[in-house]
Amino acid sequence: MIKEHKYLKSISPRNFAIDGSANLEILGIRNAKDLDYIEIEKKYRELPSNSLSHNLEYQNLPIDPSRLILDPRNYFNLEGYKFVSIAQTISFKAHRGEDKDLSDIEYLCKRNISGSIYGDEKSRRDVIYMRFRMHLRKRINRIIAPWPSVVQKVIRRSYVQLRHLLKFFLTGN
Repeated sequence: MIKEHKYLKSISPRNFAIDGSANLEILGIRNAKDLDYIEIEKKYRELPSNSLSHNLEYQNLPIDPSRLILDPRNYFNLEGYKFVSIAQTISFKAHRGEDKDLSDIEYLCKRNISGSIYGDEKSRRDVIYMRFRMHLRKRINRIIAPWPSVVQKVIRRSYVQLRHLLKFFLTGN
């Protein structure tokens, strides 16, 4: 799909990374319906908007798409293309919090595919915390489902900010 993609074949593979459902297809979890990607910010701003670029979705998240592309800890290479790591894919999906995202995270966690090393105590605590957040987010999504999508986005964004504020007060980080 990448080699046939009208836009991606016109830019250098160094300037973008594949994210979203394509990463899940590689793991055999589910088929990708489209090819989502992120681009280095500078390049993205110079070019016309493309609906499959996830850059705009990252604007409201504490994740910088350029760092995902430039930092080798955040991606893996496959056939000369960068794919966002599973750990970062889970982070994106957890922050975005759509129902399909939560289902994907639940599936990955049940099968211990999170990008974490499960041998140490901190990783186990992180996974337990991630599962707790996922279940809480599912409940919130069910409650706010009847409301307009604009209101849902505001509530989700507020939830993330509140979570970060509580974490700061509890841990100082």
